[in-house]
Amino acid sequence: MDHMDCYAEVLKQNGDSAVLNKLTYGLLHTNVQRPEGWVAGSLYMELKDEKERATEYSEKALHLQPLHSVALLRSGQIHLDACKYDLALIAFRKALEVSRSIRAYQGAVRSYIGMGRIKEALTT
Repeated sequence: MDHMDCYAEVLKQNGDSAVLNKLTYGLLHTNVQRPEGWVAGSLYMELKDEKERATEYSEKALHLQPLHSVALLRSGQIHLDACKYDLALIAFRKALEVSRSIRAYQGAVRSYIGMGRIKEALTT
């Protein structure tokens, strides 16, 4: 099950909702106590334009494993898309603490810009 949430992200980027739905079902059917299935479900719900359920699934993933880097990135992106820049920044900062990645840095910079904190965006 490790890294299947990353595979789910690729499926979402490609718009492959049928395969993403099957993957989500398979992951959640295998073990509902792992965050990967909930992250995949969040991506699927977002693809279906069900933002509230996407948020719920992302929160469930973080409840199961609070320092899961992909779930933190997912949560940050959901908040960023909803213009909740302060919540997005919190998620991206936690993601950076867990595992430094370009996506976490990009999210933090976009959060700072959204809040009008250009100086912090430039120094991140």
